[in-house]
Order: sequence, then structure tokens, then C-alpha cells
Amino acid sequence: MINKINKTFIVVISTLLVIPILSGCALTTSSVPLHYGLQNNVRKIKAARNVIVGVHVQDLRKNKRVGNKKNGFGMVMAPIYAKKNVADTVRNAIEKELQARGFRIGKKAIVFVNVGITKFYNNFNMGFISGSAVAKLNMTVIVKNKHGEQLFHRKIFATGENGGIMIASGSNAGVALDRALQNGVNILFNDPKFTAALLQTK
Repeated sequence: MINKINKTFIVVISTLLVIPILSGCALTTSSVPLHYGLQNNVRKIKAARNVIVGVHVQDLRKNKRVGNKKNGFGMVMAPIYAKKNVADTVRNAIEKELQARGFRIGKKAIVFVNVGITKFYNNFNMGFISGSAVAKLNMTVIVKNKHGEQLFHRKIFATGENGGIMIASGSNAGVALDRALQNGVNILFNDPKFTAALLQTK
């Protein structure tokens, strides 16, 4: 009986000692890099070589944070920011995918992709043993021709997850944010109506 009490006491004390250690970095603001990888097996579109596209991305979020750290008790702590401008990161991702399909990017554009980012944020869900980072990317994409006529409009809601984490850190949030970005751009380029709109050059 005494041994059982001693073991329980040790577990409780150990937990109380570990939580502050894990929470220490939660007080420091984090700046995380964002990464994007091209889709696999992308094919060139023959007609795309004659199309010059202009990509414009606006970050419409009121708060430029991409998340907040949490301590061992699940309390919101220091903010997490992206190292690079979020709008530039999304624009670069879209431009890379366009170029991979044969479209050209330039000032003499004949079709325009306008993107408005309304959400790009990670939230930590902490469990008893481990937790997860869940990031969301919400953006509106509009394609217009050089005459200002709307050819395409879609609201995109993408999620990225990083499960089985022990610490609600900037790096763990970064993984989820990368996946949300990847999924968001994938949704856009997997929509045949988007590509069709870009090819309407008249």
C-alpha cells in the first residue's frame, strides 16, 4: 500500500516538474518558415505557353499571427508568426504550379489570378498524453481576363494536421501550416474549371 502511494506521488511530482520544462519555450515568440512542394506528375498544357498570367495575393487577415503556443495546461501563450510574408508565400506557390503546367508569369498578363487570404492559422488541441496541431487556410480565388470580366470564382477551405505531438511549439505548428498550404493549392489546381478559365484568353 505504501509502495503504491509512493509510486503515485512520484508520478504526480514528475508531471509537475516536466510541465514547466515543456512550457518554458511557450513564453518566447516564434517565427516559423513556410514550405511548399510542387504537385507530383504535373504535365505541361500545350495551350498554356501562349498565356501570360498575373498573380496578385492579398493578406486580408486582421491579425498576422499564424498561431499561438500553449503551455502544458493548454493555456494560450506566445504568438507564432511566419518568417516570410504569407501573401508572397501563397503567390510563389501558385506561380510555381502555373509554370509547371506551361503558363508564363509576367507583367504583360492577359489573365489575372486574384487571391484574398482570410484565414491562415494553427490551433493546438492538447490531449492527456499527446496533442495535435490543426491549421486552416481559407482563401477566395477570382480569375479575370484583361477586360475585367470574371471567369472563375471559388472559396477554398483547406486543413493541415500534425498529430502525435508532445509540445505546442512553433515548429509543430509549421508542419500543420505547410500541409494546409499544400492542400489549399492542391484544391485549386485540381479544379478543372480553374485551368479552363486561365485558357480563356479572348
